[in-house]
Amino acid sequence: MIARLAKESAEVKCYTCAMSGSFDAKHAPGFAAEDGLDLTMIVVGRESLGGLVARTGLLLNSDDPVRIAYTIPVICVLERCAETTVLVGSGADELFGGYAKYSTATDPTAVMRSDLSKMLVEDNALRMVAKALGKRLESPYVSETTLAFSASLPMNLKISGNHRKVLLRRAAASLGLHSHDRPKKAAQYSSGIMKGMKRQAGSSHASLSDWVRQQAWCQCDGSTMHGQSP
Repeated sequence: MIARLAKESAEVKCYTCAMSGSFDAKHAPGFAAEDGLDLTMIVVGRESLGGLVARTGLLLNSDDPVRIAYTIPVICVLERCAETTVLVGSGADELFGGYAKYSTATDPTAVMRSDLSKMLVEDNALRMVAKALGKRLESPYVSETTLAFSASLPMNLKISGNHRKVLLRRAAASLGLHSHDRPKKAAQYSSGIMKGMKRQAGSSHASLSDWVRQQAWCQCDGSTMHGQSP
């Protein structure tokens, strides 16, 4: 939706960051073509994954494999894209009920509010990374206007039975986007990043959490994959 609306006032190029063989690597080009979007694929190589995990963990001040895995694609795009303004869809799930756990939560509003607070901290960190790279990162879904709009909505326009992001899907359909009824796929899984991390952890005979911490130690120690790009 962000790409579609941005095209009304700017020249837009879309980026997908994924490992070879992943869902995104296989399907994103076709999805982009359906909606007339110009897509560039950034492929993350197995040899660069450890360095990316380390840098992203340091940025987030976290060794949480899930947080690191879903942030890596944004880091790759910021490092590789030629454009100086980057738009991301962060906040859509937290504001409009995208995660499955909201459907079963006793108080989905409270859970969404807590998730949004965490997302805003991560978003601010990514803005600092973009600035250091001479770029500007913007998250339209967490603009003041959209935050206020989301807060004013009744829950049934966000979650209705098994349907999530109800209003966003209706808006996407009104824009003629083929993606309006596709199931949500979390970036850490659709990109293949999480699978790649688990595979390398298994090869090292380590748990995923231990392997993530090992990458941070290696990066700080300077002994491996220092400064590599995907």
